Amino acid sequence: MANTVTYELPLNERTRLFLRLEHLFNQSAQGLEEGKNWAFHLSLNSLCEILNILDRIDIKSEALQETDKIRNCLFALQDNPQADLNVIEKVVKRLNDIHTGLLHFSLTSLPSIRKNEFLTQLRQRLKGPGSPLSYDFPAYHHWLHCSNGEKVAQLRAWLEDLAPISEAIYTLLELVRSSGMKQRCLAQQGRYHQQFEKGHQLRLVRLHLEQEVEAYPEMSGNRHRMNVRFFQSTSDTPKSELTKSDIPFDITFCKV
Repeated sequence: MANTVTYELPLNERTRLFLRLEHLFNQSAQGLEEGKNWAFHLSLNSLCEILNILDRIDIKSEALQETDKIRNCLFALQDNPQADLNVIEKVVKRLNDIHTGLLHFSLTSLPSIRKNEFLTQLRQRLKGPGSPLSYDFPAYHHWLHCSNGEKVAQLRAWLEDLAPISEAIYTLLELVRSSGMKQRCLAQQGRYHQQFEKGHQLRLVRLHLEQEVEAYPEMSGNRHRMNVRFFQSTSDTPKSELTKSDIPFDITFCKV
C-alpha cells in the first residue's frame, strides 16, 4: 500500500525499550547528516538520554536475551521442510555477530564516554528546562561553534563506542518487524478490537494507514487484547473527536 503512515504498539516492556532506544539513536545521528547547530544539539541531547537509559537498565543483558530467543526460534524452524535454510543461516550469522559484539561491550570500559567531563556536565545541564546557555555552560557553547568537521568526528566517535548496542537494537527490531504478515481490517465507526490467542508470542503491532485518511489512530493493548480508536484529524477544536466513519487499514502482528 503506497503513501502510508505506520503506527506501532509494543506489547511488552523490552520491545517498548528497544523502540525508545532506536528513536534516540536515529536522533543522535542527525548532527552527522544535517550539519546544523540545532541538529548537533539534538544529537547530543539524544546521546545523553541514551546514556541515562544505559545507566538505569542493563540493555546488554536485555539484548542478549532477545538475541538468544530469536536464534532459538530460528533453530526450531530448521526442521520445517518449507523453511529456507539459506535465509535462516544468514540471519543466524547476523545474530551471532550481534551476540559477539554485545559480549565484548562494557560501558564502564569506555572512558571516552564514562569519564568525559564535557558529557557528564552536559547530562546534568540537560535535566533543566531549555538548552544550556553560554553563561550556564560555556564549554558547550564553545563546542557548538567549533567546525562541523570537529563536531562530526567527535560525535561519530561517541556513537561508534555504542555501536554494539545500536546495531543490536536495529537488527532485533528489523527481525521482529519482518516476522508478521499484513492483513486488511476495518474500524467500524472508528473502533477496532482484537482479542489475542492464549499463549501467543506477539511483541509488536504495526498499523498502516493511508496518508490521505483524515484521522489518526490511538492504540492501546497488552498481552491479552488490543483496541484502536480513530480520531478526526483537526487542530482547530479544543478536543479531538472520535470519528463516526468506517476506516480501512492494514495491520501486522509481529512475533518472530
